[in-house]
Amino acid sequence: MGCCKSKSSVVEPLRYKVFADRELDIERDSMEQSKRCYLIFVNPHSGPGKSLQVFRRILEPKLKAAGISYELVITERANHARAMMRTRNLDEFSAIVILSGDGLVFEVVNGMFERPDRDKALRKPLGVVPSGSGNALIASVFRHCNIPIDKKSFIERSCEMIASPHLSVLPVNLFHVETPTEHFAGFLSVGWALMSDIDIESEKWRKALGHARFTAGAVVRCFHLRTYKGRVSYLPANAKKAIPESSTSPNDVSLTKSTQQSTTVIVDDENSVRAKTSETTDWGAAWRKRYPEEGEFPSLSDPVPSSWTVMNEDFVLIHAITMSHIGSDGPYMPCAQLDDDRIYLTYVTKRELSNRVSMLKCLADIETSKHLNYDFLK
Repeated sequence: MGCCKSKSSVVEPLRYKVFADRELDIERDSMEQSKRCYLIFVNPHSGPGKSLQVFRRILEPKLKAAGISYELVITERANHARAMMRTRNLDEFSAIVILSGDGLVFEVVNGMFERPDRDKALRKPLGVVPSGSGNALIASVFRHCNIPIDKKSFIERSCEMIASPHLSVLPVNLFHVETPTEHFAGFLSVGWALMSDIDIESEKWRKALGHARFTAGAVVRCFHLRTYKGRVSYLPANAKKAIPESSTSPNDVSLTKSTQQSTTVIVDDENSVRAKTSETTDWGAAWRKRYPEEGEFPSLSDPVPSSWTVMNEDFVLIHAITMSHIGSDGPYMPCAQLDDDRIYLTYVTKRELSNRVSMLKCLADIETSKHLNYDFLK
């Protein structure tokens, strides 16, 4: 998900597939060029509001030239795509294509998971054209494939990949998020406190600033910094399973990693209620039926096991991420892989942050991954 802005949640790692380039030396599944038909979702209001223009001007001509048919859906409201994905006959399509930011990807993935035939639906590949303000998924795909993220050609190259005769797909892990009232399938990160504040409060600048809204929101929020009293509980990864060598973080020992194919992180607001409705219980049961090994992890209504690490703090930032990017500017977690078997937990506490300017500098340095050099970011 782009970001689940919940005050209380459980996060567990599912898998789906995204488009890549077969010419790259990566193990993957192939997709036949002949008789391809795409279900295409366009959010005309995403980011600077140019997704439909991008489709008409760049992607549509490439699809026609490649002989790829499609059905176009222009979303009209929030959760339009999610509702359609719950019931649409997906056998008609070889893939789903999304022109928007990470929010519409989140809708589509959750619509897939809410289907009775979710196992089959989640095997349907997804292609993304980064026309939103947050394009972390496709940025992570580019990094995984060693494709430079050139802002001028980011959209063009994505369209070329989707229409390419050499198209194939890469697996991406999902994770389970449980809140007091809902369950979600996420693909990117769960944020609480500062990062979520920036995302939510900068929404009003979406059309005017596009991706730059996050920078503006960071400046405003860092100079009016909030802290949140809460509890974070997490299960560290198996000590025998080392962080990938590509990591550049000096704080690797503080990152939450998974045992085998699963990690759970619980974030609690001090006033949140640890309760579930019958509807969410059914969703959680469906998840655990699909992944029986997840049964060892507690739900929100269960006590935290004694083997877990628990922190009670005044937090400035909490961000749990499964991919390298949280935007297109630079990798937030360089060592993360598309099909990673762990969740990386980062946090900042009030007592370790000396001043607001340092926090702002840390956020600005995400573009070059130098944010990992700040001692207060654990």
